[in-house]
Amino acid sequence: MDVLSGRKTSGYIEGGISISGYPKNQATFARISGYCEQNDIHSPNITVYESLVFSAWLRLSKEVDIETRK
Repeated sequence: MDVLSGRKTSGYIEGGISISGYPKNQATFARISGYCEQNDIHSPNITVYESLVFSAWLRLSKEVDIETRK
């Protein structure tokens, strides 16, 4: 997951990465995906769904309608 997210900072990465048969473009992949490391701290006062919706509000452009965000 670190390699896919572009967060791999050590070691050696070999080979190519394809998503649905297309070469991975980091800028596009970062815009359409989210990744939380296991050591990330999430608020115990909100649900997983609420956490993901909050993340969507932060990541997606204002042109994306509410239903699509959800």
